[in-house]
Amino acid sequence: MQKINSKYSPIISCHEAESFILDYLDKKLPFYTRLKFKFHLLICPKCKRYLQSYINSMNVVKSCMVSDMSKDSSEKPNELPKDLKDIILKLQQHK
Repeated sequence: MQKINSKYSPIISCHEAESFILDYLDKKLPFYTRLKFKFHLLICPKCKRYLQSYINSMNVVKSCMVSDMSKDSSEKPNELPKDLKDIILKLQQHK
């Protein structure tokens, strides 16, 4: 059986989809990769839930940061630091 070249296949694995999350949320995925990612979410409820869980986690952390910063200053963050995003993603992978 001939292996399909992943670069041109519209199907990606859950592992590949998971590796695209940060770039997807940061709008840094190339067009075709973004389409493959979205298609995967349509056919994989587990990854769709995982993405939503990731987004919810990020929102909780952002709200905590805003709450802490508003106590100390009027400046509020626009985005979580990449290191923090990476840590959250790694923690979710171990569930």
